Amino acid sequence: MEGLDLASAPPSLTLVIALGGALCVLALLHLHLRSQVSSMRTHYRRLTQNVDGGDLEAVLDRHLSTVEEIAEDLRSLEGSQRRLEVRLQRAVQNVGMVRYNPFHDTGGDQSFSIALLDGSGEGIVITSLYSRTGTRTFAKPVAQGTSKYTLTEEERQAIALALETATPVQG
Repeated sequence: MEGLDLASAPPSLTLVIALGGALCVLALLHLHLRSQVSSMRTHYRRLTQNVDGGDLEAVLDRHLSTVEEIAEDLRSLEGSQRRLEVRLQRAVQNVGMVRYNPFHDTGGDQSFSIALLDGSGEGIVITSLYSRTGTRTFAKPVAQGTSKYTLTEEERQAIALALETATPVQG
């Protein structure tokens, strides 16, 4: 045989060769599809392994329930976070303190003024004056960095220090 000439071969031989080639292609396609189906079965088993009934619908129902629970938890946490933010604005957040000696007959800076302010700059300033004969303590309300009562220079300094540490309110 000097070479296979399909043009001069009988029609049945040409048909057998064509069918043989088609069979080889189909066999390869079959093996490829079996591999894909096997992979999909493994994946499906993993999805349904902890589900009663073991079907995909049960898996989806379980995931939907989980998502709904998480969404409800998130809504609850967001509400709690908003309530905490409101409460935190009224908590002492900014402190400024100045120590000084108002009376030159006593030693050391035993007197002080301390400003305790919330997130909106409101609160109190407390002053303690120490002398050899006793200690006096005063408290004054603070709103917007000042008080309706007369402030000493040290009290103004304590308030200014507290306001310097203030974090701007984010709304």
